[in-house]
Amino acid sequence: MLVTPDYGLSDIWNFNYPLKNLLSESLKTGKFPLWTDMIGNGFPIGAEGQIGAFSPLNWLIFGLLPMPQAFTAALLLTFVITFTGSYLLMRKIGLSKILSAISALFASSNGYFIVQMTHLNLLQSFSFIPWALLFTEKLIFEKNLRPVLWLGVVLAQMVLAGYPQTFINTLLILTMYLTIRNWNKKISNFTKIAVAATVAILLSAVQIIPLLELVKQSDSLSAATGQRYIHPLPIKNLLSIFYPFIFGNPSRGTFSYYGKGWPIFWENLLYVGIIPFLALIVGVIKKRISGTPKYLGPKKAIVTVFLISLILSLGKNTPAGLLFKLPPLSFTRIESRFLAFSNISLGLLAGLFLLKILFGFSKNSRIKVVIVIACLHIFQMAWTFRDYHLWGKDEQWLKKPEIAEKLNPNSRIVTINQEDLWKKADSYQGWEGKENMVRYAGKTLGPNSNMIFNIKQLGAYAQQYPRRFDIFRHFIYGNETLGKNIRGVFGVTHIIDASSGKIEIAENPSAMPNIWTSSRIYKVKDIGEALGRMSQPDFTLGEILWESETVPGANEKIVVFNRSWYPGWKAYANGQQIKIYPANINQQAVIVPFSIPPSEITLRYDPISYKIGFAITFATIIGWIVLFLKSTPRSYYV
Repeated sequence: MLVTPDYGLSDIWNFNYPLKNLLSESLKTGKFPLWTDMIGNGFPIGAEGQIGAFSPLNWLIFGLLPMPQAFTAALLLTFVITFTGSYLLMRKIGLSKILSAISALFASSNGYFIVQMTHLNLLQSFSFIPWALLFTEKLIFEKNLRPVLWLGVVLAQMVLAGYPQTFINTLLILTMYLTIRNWNKKISNFTKIAVAATVAILLSAVQIIPLLELVKQSDSLSAATGQRYIHPLPIKNLLSIFYPFIFGNPSRGTFSYYGKGWPIFWENLLYVGIIPFLALIVGVIKKRISGTPKYLGPKKAIVTVFLISLILSLGKNTPAGLLFKLPPLSFTRIESRFLAFSNISLGLLAGLFLLKILFGFSKNSRIKVVIVIACLHIFQMAWTFRDYHLWGKDEQWLKKPEIAEKLNPNSRIVTINQEDLWKKADSYQGWEGKENMVRYAGKTLGPNSNMIFNIKQLGAYAQQYPRRFDIFRHFIYGNETLGKNIRGVFGVTHIIDASSGKIEIAENPSAMPNIWTSSRIYKVKDIGEALGRMSQPDFTLGEILWESETVPGANEKIVVFNRSWYPGWKAYANGQQIKIYPANINQQAVIVPFSIPPSEITLRYDPISYKIGFAITFATIIGWIVLFLKSTPRSYYV
């Protein structure tokens, strides 16, 4: 299994694999993972979206195949989808089967995709880019509605795969593509793009509406805002088109992350391989033989995609960086991810220029030359990146850590100083030849790797956090009064510490139970004041920090549940629904008569956002089918 580290942790071991493992377990029991109690004392994992719970492709892969084979299959499938979409695009443009195949190979095997394999949801979303270009090409020339409907489906998959930013970026790129490619200047073609975008939004409403609910519960698009202007493509990194490791190799610890712009290696790579690059150079220099197909329209459009995406990936390093302060780009993060379009379009252009080089060859000779080129390209790319990724044996990585044997289903942990172990073998120091060291760091059960072993962790690793969790999540690791009180209030039973270079576990004797009641109520006006109260020396566990103006009567009590307060949760007692109040910053609490024991109170996650989203998505699917059938010529069914 793939276990490549990043910096301070591994985005595959601490994020993508645990999420897809939860998805696999849920789908196999006939459920969607809308919520998990495994991280952050409860987290809206479905709304956050990167788990890809509503992607039909994920249903097939993770619903049918076992883990970790399903994860590997999903990775491989992204390259297959990219290849297939690129191939069909080039066939639509007019290239022969063999040249379309080599163009698709160049586009789908680019270096950017290879180094992004640790981010499965990104690759899944990126893989639909050629398909979006394909159906945009189709809607220019086909008068029926089918290309528009299919484009809507493709754009929806970008959202459902778990990375909506690709949808936003793609709409911008498609507009540029259509501006150049739309030779007859029909305004209706731009209208078709707008219709396709609308279809995509409606089809993915089951994901978008819960995500918007999460955004509403957050202070802002904090993760996006925090990374929007610090990760543009450095201008010097354009030199990576010659050699991907020109500034060093993270796997060997030779790539420097320090300095202006704090570049991230896997976010700043423009590389399609030696042979595609040579094809581009020779194709530009070589004089066109009379009779060679020009394909000027498609070529200009793809060149436009390359140039526009490259300029946007440079972000604040060019005047185009101002666009990221305006909607819709202001909702995105990491501008250098436009490089997905740059690398794909560069690969496609290499295939187009190869036609110019091989024109005049006989059909058989052309096939032989292209096969040799394909073999050389595959070998060169495999050799260049042979040591970049780290692979481990499934049984070793998925074996339950020894420290986990000391825990039970009611345990909740916090992992501190896990970075001390990861930094010995991450992108700062390099991981080549350090699989044992990386695997040991992975045994710290840091968020979200704890989910793999069904162990609850107060920490969480995500892109978007509810504000009630976000306000204190950075304090849970400290040893000051606030950190200790937070761990106690939120029921942390064990602390895992890696500061000594070894993984050590210690019990936390002050952990509160998962359900408790108390008569000690401390009124606070908001979560900020509640956090301040927890930091005071005289704060004691069992004290209920209460925000609501409603207080229990003489014959009533407050029952506190150690689960995140979040919209969609409902509480029931004696068959009647009762109101849930926020308490202690991020816990649920109810007011009930003294006569009702806590064991008779039930909580259920039943969010209206998913119901509305599902209804819109289902209605759109029905409408899509009706429109598709109406736009299909009757002769098609004969």
